[in-house]
This record gives sequence, C-alpha cells and structure tokens, in this order.
Amino acid sequence: MLELKNVYKTFDDGSGMTFNALEDINLHFKKGTFTTIIGGNGSGKSTLLNVIAGNLSCEKGEILLKNKKINHLSDYKRAAFISRIFQDPLSGTAPGLTIIENMRLAALRNKSKGLKLGINSSFKSIIKEKISQLGLGLENNLNQPVSNLSGGQRQALTLVMATIELPEVILLDEPTAALDPKAAGLIMKIAAEIIQKEQLTAILVTHNMQEAIQYGDRLLHIHHGKIKRDLDAQEKSTLKPLELISWFQEI
Repeated sequence: MLELKNVYKTFDDGSGMTFNALEDINLHFKKGTFTTIIGGNGSGKSTLLNVIAGNLSCEKGEILLKNKKINHLSDYKRAAFISRIFQDPLSGTAPGLTIIENMRLAALRNKSKGLKLGINSSFKSIIKEKISQLGLGLENNLNQPVSNLSGGQRQALTLVMATIELPEVILLDEPTAALDPKAAGLIMKIAAEIIQKEQLTAILVTHNMQEAIQYGDRLLHIHHGKIKRDLDAQEKSTLKPLELISWFQEI
C-alpha cells in the first residue's frame, strides 16, 4: 500500500552543519492497518508525516503508494488521496463558513478542477447521516458557523471532512494535543470507529502513551530519525505506559 524505501531527510542546524532528521527509513504500511508512532521532541515523527504528505521532500529514497512513486507530487496533489488531521482544531476547517459549506469544500477536494458541487437536498441528506454518527447533534445545525463550535466539535468535524471522500491514507498528527481529556477521548473514539468501519490505512503520531497502547495494530518508536522499535499488535498489547515512557530516557 504505502511504502518508504531508504528515505533520508536532512536539515541545516543553523551553524552550517547538517543532520539527518530521517535516516534510512524503510517502512511498509499495509492497506487497512492502523499504525501509532511515538518518539521524543525532534525525533522525526512529524518530519515523517510531512515527507509522506509532501510538505517536505526527501533528499534520498522513494515513497510509493500502491507501487507507484509519488516523490514528484506536491502536497496539494497528494491531498487528493492522503488526508491529514493536525493538532490545532482550527487548521482543518474554515471558521467563516458554515458546517455544510465546510463539508462541501471537503467533498470537492479530489474532484476535477472547475467542477462544482451544489448544496442540494441529496448532499445535505448524505452529510446529515455522516455527521449524525458523531453523536454531537451537529446534524441539526448544518447552517451554524464553524467558528461557534468548540475545539472538540471542530476536530470531530475535521475527521468527517477528511474521510468524506475516502482517502488512501489518513495521517493523524497529534489530533488530541490541544483538547481537554474528555474531548480527546471522544475524538480518538470517533477516529478509531471511522478507521475501522472504512478500513482506512491510518498513521497516528501521539505523545499520549495510553493512546499509543490503546489504538492501532502496530507501534513504531522513532529515535534520532531512525526506527528504533517496530511492534505488532500482539507485542504492543503487553505494554504499559510506564514502559513506553522509559524508552524516552534512552540515549
């Protein structure tokens, strides 16, 4: 499905020296799998997502989706088949537009340029059904400006927007970092349900050790730009949060 072969990403440290933010990364993500990634600040987690999404290019290596190289594609073009949820709930929505207008923009994401999609009764019916699954009552207020929603409600809406046109891959970049514990729990529950129902290939970056253990069927630990640990579902099921925290003390 998604594959990274010998990927390197290098940055300048500001003093004229360079360092590898990603070093010889080789990963294969099978279709329908849910992978969780942990690591300390500056370990390469977000850089990895940026390289996959096309926000950053890699100096060496290949990125393939369904056996086709996508290195040359911009982030804009990759957005047609790779969706991303950021930690800031404001990043995934247009606050000046209503809920239904935001959903219309999301539905147009991978359509041909110039194609128009009207907000007719059929479209509203589809959106109502999808949003009702959130259990937040937003389906009854589709004309409400998104700016009136709470952070948790916005992030939940962003999840629906990111998956309205089913992507090949969905990247979850610390989606609960800016939320309170109750909202964070709700967002992860909704995300897991959507991923499982639609059999999406998902990659979650998190600093929450409980989330890292509870969600996904694979766990990656990145350290200094390298994959230090790669655990399957059975191996990660035996882990405790304190054990994961101890990994961060390693040199």
